[in-house]
Amino acid sequence: MLFVYIFGASLTSCSPQPQVISVTCQVLETTTVVDSSDFLGRVKAKTQATIVTENEGTISQILVKPGESVIAGTSLFLLDNNSQIKAPVSGIVSNISVNRGEFITKGQALTKVVDNQTLELNIGVPVERSSQLKMGLPVEIIDSSGNVSLKSQINFISPEANQQQILAKATVRNNGNFRDNQSVLARVIWQEKPGTSVPTTAISRIGGKNLVFVATKQKSGAEEKTLVAKQRVVVLGNLQGETYQIISGLEPGEEIVVSDIRNLFDDVLIKCRDKHLESIVEARKFTLLWGQ
Repeated sequence: MLFVYIFGASLTSCSPQPQVISVTCQVLETTTVVDSSDFLGRVKAKTQATIVTENEGTISQILVKPGESVIAGTSLFLLDNNSQIKAPVSGIVSNISVNRGEFITKGQALTKVVDNQTLELNIGVPVERSSQLKMGLPVEIIDSSGNVSLKSQINFISPEANQQQILAKATVRNNGNFRDNQSVLARVIWQEKPGTSVPTTAISRIGGKNLVFVATKQKSGAEEKTLVAKQRVVVLGNLQGETYQIISGLEPGEEIVVSDIRNLFDDVLIKCRDKHLESIVEARKFTLLWGQ
């Protein structure tokens, strides 16, 4: 009996302890969640004019160059009959399609004068979104770096559909980065409401679903509570910098895991690292690295 007792005690003392994974956690804060869609759009100069001849004749002088800035009334061409062809609007002279000494006929197009200061944004919105498409909706033009370059509001919605799209327009004041007839990425903002967002490091994707680990307290005994990682499906919104907006699945105030998620599985024991201590350790590492 003595032998059995000692053997049993040895087994008890050698039983493995549950694995606890150290992770970084973050309490979700309330932010503004933006429900938006990106579409291919095109900007057109609000003020432009095609320069055409009212009379036939031979061009004796071309008084401007392509790319030159002119004001309304500036003489552009001089004909052999001493008549002048002038700019009807202010803007930039586009490509000139005729040469000096060339005979031109009535109604022939010679060039264009384009004013890019004010642009009209044209967006083709799918008919499936017609119930959400309203006057005054905010729109943004996104530059090649993914940043918002220009902002405006929808001021025209076509009453007709063309190829399953509805034409919407907005007037924008150009910041000098866009040109007439340029294709752009246009973002229509359908709704803005309070919500939350999570870092990209917190998201895992399995079977086409987006998941996060929520740090959840659960009882492990009469009084003691342990912290476990509970996997939860979330619906993501737009990516803003390094965070995803949450459409559904999480609420402000909940605590999620934002590091080491590849080491986690559902209901695994976790321990949230002390963020203050982590910052001190990182600062010391930086000091040691650059102090050498």
